[in-house]
Amino acid sequence: MRTRSARLSAIVRTIILAAVFGLTTSFAPALNAQAGGTPKVTGAGATAQPSTQKKGVYRMPIPPKNFSPPVIEIAEPTWEWGSVVQGSIVTHTFKVTNTGGSQLIIDSVKPQCGCTAVDKPEEPIAPGASAALTLKIDTKRFKGPLSKTAKVNSNATSKPLVLTMKGSVEQVYTADPENPRIEVVRGTESPGGKITLKRASKTPAKVVEITSASAVIKPTLRVVEEGSLYEIELAIDLGANKRNYFYENISAKVETDGQVIDLPLRVTVIVKDRIDVAPKSAYFPRKATADLEKADAAPLEKILDIKSLGGPDHSFKITGVEHPESDFVTAIKEVEPGKH
Repeated sequence: MRTRSARLSAIVRTIILAAVFGLTTSFAPALNAQAGGTPKVTGAGATAQPSTQKKGVYRMPIPPKNFSPPVIEIAEPTWEWGSVVQGSIVTHTFKVTNTGGSQLIIDSVKPQCGCTAVDKPEEPIAPGASAALTLKIDTKRFKGPLSKTAKVNSNATSKPLVLTMKGSVEQVYTADPENPRIEVVRGTESPGGKITLKRASKTPAKVVEITSASAVIKPTLRVVEEGSLYEIELAIDLGANKRNYFYENISAKVETDGQVIDLPLRVTVIVKDRIDVAPKSAYFPRKATADLEKADAAPLEKILDIKSLGGPDHSFKITGVEHPESDFVTAIKEVEPGKH
């Protein structure tokens, strides 16, 4: 009797569990829907499909079927200016049109170099509307054929749209030397330097002024032949400045074609001491010193030239050489007494 009763109790428990499980399964889709789920199948005995979206992952909403994205269009992305005189500012305005169905935003315009300035639309461009995008190129550092680009980034495409401006730059004056290099000796009077400007253009022009922001170069303009030939005398005054190198800019203001343009001239000034050592140091590469371990290796030799640059009244004498390395042997050879 006990065995039969135990079996009957087990059967009853199984039926109850099955009934409860069935009810739970049947109502799962409804409960899931109330909790914000997305059941795929409904009805008795159906199971809800779990969401496949991971936590922390943002999915862009799918645009409506009638969505029309912005479209950027520039009818003439390349513009040629022909020929201008050196120093002119070349300006052109491109017409940017939105031929799409939603607002066009110009995110940025990146020019090829710092010589190009940009004025871009700051407000969104409505569908069917147009806006102006202006580029300006300063030609003072260029001569001959010139081409510059700018990349336009927008919300219309992942690839930038490239704008191109090109033409020719006519050099008004040539400079001789083009990049003068002047050496001076600290503590002595400097002879300075000179730049000759010769007109290279058929366009009438004349140099009206020389300006300099340099603290060590004092330029003076001398007219040799008005409009055609000029000389710029460069006086060097170091004062208390302790630097050994100066890269200075001076500017020739040129009046031509109804405008005044700036022609930049770069001058390098190198300062040496009255007792000059060249080279400043002696370097022995590791590969060369490794060969010294061979029995038949010849000694390595470096020569330092020590000269007086202080003029006829300046002289010096080397009394000895100190070096911490015992492997070095030094010798002094007098080439010219008191001078070298």
